[in-house]
Amino acid sequence: MTPNFCIFRTDKLKTHADVVNVLKEQHREASYDSKRADPSKLDFNDFSSDYEEALRQYDELLPKKVRKNAVVGAQCIMSFSHEMLQDKKFNYYDFFTDCQKFVNKHFGKENVFNWAFHCDEKTPHITFQFLPKDEKGNLNARKIFGNKKTLSEWQDKFHEEVGQKYGLKRGIKKTNLIHETLNRFYGAIKNLDEDLDKLELDKKSFSESWEDYFIRTK
Repeated sequence: MTPNFCIFRTDKLKTHADVVNVLKEQHREASYDSKRADPSKLDFNDFSSDYEEALRQYDELLPKKVRKNAVVGAQCIMSFSHEMLQDKKFNYYDFFTDCQKFVNKHFGKENVFNWAFHCDEKTPHITFQFLPKDEKGNLNARKIFGNKKTLSEWQDKFHEEVGQKYGLKRGIKKTNLIHETLNRFYGAIKNLDEDLDKLELDKKSFSESWEDYFIRTK
């Protein structure tokens, strides 16, 4: 039986424009990939507020003095293997509630200026946009996210506090061999959609990193 995974990804938002673009995409204010999302399911999406209110909250939370090289925002994306939707015992609303508790605990509820719950794509997922502040209230993405080792530790923590409660496995830790093979994988596929249709593989979901997608389909 193929294991089911919990998914936890983080992204840095380095400029105000990045924040605006992410909020527009999250609130479907901008055009998005119709191959990936189903416009007929837009009404099933849910948001902490509308786009304008989310941007206003962000501007209010942003410190008055910001370093030129500071990361001015961050987001995390949380989801699970699509196959879990077939498990009648799995309640993804409870799962996403625990995701929210995880974010509030580790990144600070007061720093979150937006969340978006999406049902218009293949697998439901939730995203949180927040300011990466340290205990002094300063923007400090480096301290929070650190390096690859720190990001791997966040994966461990998310699995321990949320994923394993629902019988989900932690994503497979990457190896140099996988990365080398992944590079060949990128070079070999020039037209991803056409090739995936021929191979009859599931397409990559929005909440899935390319590395996780490769591991799932390799």
